[in-house]
Amino acid sequence: MCLNLLPLSSSLRCLIGRIRNSPFNTYLHGPNNLFREINCRRAAAAAFQENVGRQGNFPYGIDILRLADYFTLALRKNAYLSVSVEIARLTGREGFYFKSIVEHLLLIKIMHWDQALRELSSKTLKRLAPLDVDYFVGFVLPRLVCHLYAFNSAK
Repeated sequence: MCLNLLPLSSSLRCLIGRIRNSPFNTYLHGPNNLFREINCRRAAAAAFQENVGRQGNFPYGIDILRLADYFTLALRKNAYLSVSVEIARLTGREGFYFKSIVEHLLLIKIMHWDQALRELSSKTLKRLAPLDVDYFVGFVLPRLVCHLYAFNSAK
């Protein structure tokens, strides 16, 4: 597909290029099982299942399908505290899923307007911390402190 032939904005072209050049499955099932709404979590799981079935080149695809199915994603608490932690644990600290889940929680969900999501995000980060303590000390903790200062100065 040639992006130059499509009448797209430059930001959309950049996004499509990023998706094509990056491991798309990282975004597809890394953070997308952390949607607020149940229908979005289930739709992401269905899209991931479709891609695993058709393409078959997703790391740990079948294992993730077993973890994140239609029923396990029904409860938001379970999707955050159990499913996302197990997906991150599959590839370990160097895996795509671990870092994409942690960064999504840290950069997006921890500052969400819904207090319940902020609390679930912090509990999930707590469960993910033992998987890679050095990453949390060097990357996550400084950003959490910045979020704290930004939150306090906004009041």
